[in-house]
Amino acid sequence: MTDAGLVAAGRSVPAAAVPPLLHDALTTLDADLGERCVGWADLTEPSGRARKQRVYRRRLELLAEALEPATLPVVVGWLSSARRTSVATRRGYCDDLLTVWAPLARELGHDRFFVGCLSTAHLQMWRARVTGRAARPLTARSIARYVKTLSSLHAYAAGVLDPPPPNPVSEDVRPVIDEEDPSTATPILEEDEVAAVFAAARSAASPGPRPGPDRAQLRDLALVTLLYVVAGRVSEICAADIEDLRTSGDRSFLRVRRKGHQVRDLEIPPTLAGLLRAYLGDRTTGPLLLDDAGRRLDRHDADRISTRLGRAAGVLGGDHLTPHVWRASRITHLLDALEQAGGEERVMAGLHHVMIYANHKDPKTTLRYWIRRSKARKNAELSRTGEELLVDLVPNWLHSDLPEQNIH
Repeated sequence: MTDAGLVAAGRSVPAAAVPPLLHDALTTLDADLGERCVGWADLTEPSGRARKQRVYRRRLELLAEALEPATLPVVVGWLSSARRTSVATRRGYCDDLLTVWAPLARELGHDRFFVGCLSTAHLQMWRARVTGRAARPLTARSIARYVKTLSSLHAYAAGVLDPPPPNPVSEDVRPVIDEEDPSTATPILEEDEVAAVFAAARSAASPGPRPGPDRAQLRDLALVTLLYVVAGRVSEICAADIEDLRTSGDRSFLRVRRKGHQVRDLEIPPTLAGLLRAYLGDRTTGPLLLDDAGRRLDRHDADRISTRLGRAAGVLGGDHLTPHVWRASRITHLLDALEQAGGEERVMAGLHHVMIYANHKDPKTTLRYWIRRSKARKNAELSRTGEELLVDLVPNWLHSDLPEQNIH
């Protein structure tokens, strides 16, 4: 849908009445929101081989179809607000509306989603359902993210609509997040596990009977190496273009666009730079990383690639090795190195540098990685003291070298 059609759908004005300022604003938002995969289509190649191909649509068009006309301009203004400067945040909020809240509105009998169509009681019942279902129940962190989207929209709408709509997100809906819960916290790979995944990726990308490694295999290795080495967000890595790969003398940099439209040049080591050049081959323009169909790699592709390599390496017990695990592991390892160099005092002295490297706004965010690591280490030390005590107290009949006992 064009910006003229979008405005016409939301405000019932003819396409010709769209002023240039609004045209430019919608064009910018549309570029930020981009596309999302909406399904798969059967494709027959010239050779006659059938395969599946993803179908993509513009997020702004999907919003125009999912929202009531009166709500559409509110959502456009909300997503365009200066308080939501991160492209990843805008896309995330948009996807939450499209995949969670618009379907719930339709389930409740509304043709389209509109501000005010959901009540606190609706959200409480929704939360009970998604946490209690047997197949893939939502975690407290996922629920918190979804309701944050809805709360943010209603808070914005309260400032532009008269009368202001009530916010359905109350303290009875917001889950309490246990930051130390290992079942929901991002897992951390140890350095030997990182090496194992890299080895699995290198093995897949090593020359075999063919003349050289497959392009997709080189991409997979480059992806996980980038995610770990620069501690980058997956959205930053996927959004990078070949033109963002720069050199200055014998140093190489990757220019990324971070939260808040910050542009930063991240230095990459020579080996990684060489790997990227080997993967790119003769390509000089376009997305840095491509999927198998030649489109820009997205975060879902990155998740699948990372998880596949993690399972091949036998890490995390076969669970999902998400792109964020690489970032969290790198930050943790940087803090580990500081502690090994000088204990807690050295960690506190170097915390600011790690915070800048990780692009954290608040040092508390960076510090949480070290606190979690430190607590786990101290708990392990205390557990070992218990083992030393048990060695002298446990009866000899529990030792494995004695005849098997029948215990009833």
